[in-house]
Amino acid sequence: MAYSSPPHVRVIQAALPALRAAGGHIVLMGSHAGDRPFEGGLAYCATKAALRSVAEVLLMEERPNGVRTTLLNPGAIRNFDDDFSENKMSVESVASVVSWVVSAPADTVLGEVELRPARLGVPPAVGLERLQHV
Repeated sequence: MAYSSPPHVRVIQAALPALRAAGGHIVLMGSHAGDRPFEGGLAYCATKAALRSVAEVLLMEERPNGVRTTLLNPGAIRNFDDDFSENKMSVESVASVVSWVVSAPADTVLGEVELRPARLGVPPAVGLERLQHV
């Protein structure tokens, strides 16, 4: 059986020539779930853990080519229109951090950035809610 790269890896591979030519920056959206698994999150947690390896390999392989790679690991985000939780970050706040990451001085690279909500509620015992409390 032939191995086929996941779609996000194929997109990155297709973009690499242009990223190398421009001295570009790859920002991958990870998650705390990549190293803090939770019950009921098998596929999500495994995917985010694998993405950490993708980011690290890209960082090692492409930095000599002038391409920077950053893995951004946010905690709980208000990413649904009906989510008004004050214990989650806004999408706009996460976007602001992405902008900050890519505007870092050209002689630096932020290999991995962890974001956490500034406010926390009562910690739940299990599952996705526990992960969102980190």
